[in-house]
Amino acid sequence: MREYTALAFALQEKDSLLSLERLADRMEHALGECLWDPERRFLVDRFADGTRETHLYAGALLAGHLGLLDEAKLRAMLHTARSCLVDSALGVRNAWPADFHLLVERYRFHGNEAGPPYRYLNGGVWPHGNAWFCLLLDRVGDRRRALELLSRWAAVRNVLASPGGQAAMFEYRVADKADSLGYGRVDKPQFTWAAGWFLYALYWLYGIRENAWNIYLDPLLPDGQQSFEATIWIRGQPVEVRLDGKGSWAEAIRFDGTPQNTLVLPSAGPAPAAIGVTLGHLREPYLARATAAVGSVRFSPGPSPQMTLCLIAFPGHRSETLIHSPYPAREVHCGDSAIPSWRNEPFRDGFRILIQHVHHTELDTLAVRF
Repeated sequence: MREYTALAFALQEKDSLLSLERLADRMEHALGECLWDPERRFLVDRFADGTRETHLYAGALLAGHLGLLDEAKLRAMLHTARSCLVDSALGVRNAWPADFHLLVERYRFHGNEAGPPYRYLNGGVWPHGNAWFCLLLDRVGDRRRALELLSRWAAVRNVLASPGGQAAMFEYRVADKADSLGYGRVDKPQFTWAAGWFLYALYWLYGIRENAWNIYLDPLLPDGQQSFEATIWIRGQPVEVRLDGKGSWAEAIRFDGTPQNTLVLPSAGPAPAAIGVTLGHLREPYLARATAAVGSVRFSPGPSPQMTLCLIAFPGHRSETLIHSPYPAREVHCGDSAIPSWRNEPFRDGFRILIQHVHHTELDTLAVRF
């Protein structure tokens, strides 16, 4: 729904956008209220009669990646997944408990189409579940562990080295530890579509990201890795992205060699042919994220530094903006009006400046003074 409103706005189809955004807010709230099971600490489906489903499904992990739950629920769901769904050697089972073979009539299966225990739909390990679990780890702040597990469970060389493994992009793997000959066996090793979520997760975990409004970077390099290079397509043009350095902040950001103060790609004008980010110390403020299209970002250093942001969205849209800075903000204005909903949040050796405001016009200009 949020993606639809952003796309419709970009296409100048502006009817009912605010009401659709409010509907998305209510749907997101209802997801946590209606499907959250406080006893199992997981999102659990309901049957038509209102009773709760008796199984946990890996698909619920995707809600964590999409930011549809608060942090307490995310961490609780992660703990439950580790206890019930994760096989540390192979990955994430798609369902638990593995008893669909006993519930053929209840679920209206055609015979034993779900498979024996820990095979196929009945608790087998599927590649997309592996990606979703790793993306949930990233959401709770453990990105390095997420990259480690993604490599263990999905990289071809590690699939080959695991129990019953072979070099494959697979449909699923047998997760029955009681079957010494079958445990880890790969089914359909030619399923190259399995690489889809693997590649998505790789891009995401290295920090090439998107939301409904923007493409943005949140770069990180694992310990021991000196650089990362990838190609993405922006407005029909290939863009080479290179990360190097070491640290948690962007020390230098360059678009086609020109210094920038934004990791969010502006929506206007041609895309740069090359983006370079060097990790290291936090030298100057930079825009890290925005839930509105970004027209431009300007930073003026000096005795009274100021960052000026042009944000584009429909009137009434609630926008959230994140700036990383070596020093706190003093005040934030939209046009001539002070914005009350913002805060400085100390983080590592710098500050995260979080700004919330409701768009008055399609083009709002924010001034952040330091």
